[in-house]
Amino acid sequence: MLVMGGASVPAASMAASGPRSLYTDLTTVIRNEVLSNSLGISLSDILRLVMHDSLSGGVNGSIRFETQRPENEGLDVVVEKLEGLRKKLQEASGREITFADTEVLAGQVIAVQNFKYDLMGKLADPQTLEAVYQAYGNKPKKLRIGRPDASGPGPEGMVPWKGSTIDELIAAYRSKPLVLTIPDLCKLAPGLLGSVAEAEELLKQKPEGRAGFEDIAKSKETVTRTSYEIGFFNAYTKVSLAAKIDDNLYFKKE
Repeated sequence: MLVMGGASVPAASMAASGPRSLYTDLTTVIRNEVLSNSLGISLSDILRLVMHDSLSGGVNGSIRFETQRPENEGLDVVVEKLEGLRKKLQEASGREITFADTEVLAGQVIAVQNFKYDLMGKLADPQTLEAVYQAYGNKPKKLRIGRPDASGPGPEGMVPWKGSTIDELIAAYRSKPLVLTIPDLCKLAPGLLGSVAEAEELLKQKPEGRAGFEDIAKSKETVTRTSYEIGFFNAYTKVSLAAKIDDNLYFKKE
């Protein structure tokens, strides 16, 4: 039995839903974990994990086998937390939810909650947060689900890290299946190089990077931060699509 919005929902009802409904059900479980502080994963950590996974063979969960690499230092704890979350998603849905889908959906939900907390800090009455967010907040589009998991590590040497040049950083995130622009990377800077400050310094070596961070700063001065947050969600969606996705993975007849 799963508690969703205060109501109990049998796992069987989730198992019978289609891809778009399953997305909603899974993100509801994740949101409850985030709001209860049970998950305990920061936006920067989940971004680093998803983005690094995308570079070593696509978003396929191979990051689980790559946490001993220097660029993934500290992500073993994040992997462990995501494995626990994945188990809850499997129990709630009755489906063998993959690690790859778990990490991608968790990243989106964590970003949404971070943005909502920022909005709440600007309100005279925090109790109006949900009403204001529903009316004016920036909401992400539903992500596709159905990413199969890898059974081992991906290739080494694909992830730019401390000491990388700006050209190496840009080239890595422009290689297929990823095609991220410099403005995209500015939005996703918390997941780069293990330090948003270092990522910003490096990206600002390019005119597009300087302009990108100027635009972000201006957007963050507004109440809804629409330009920044929508840009973030669009860039994150690009990362999430750097994967082999089977939309019917959880709905194949046996």
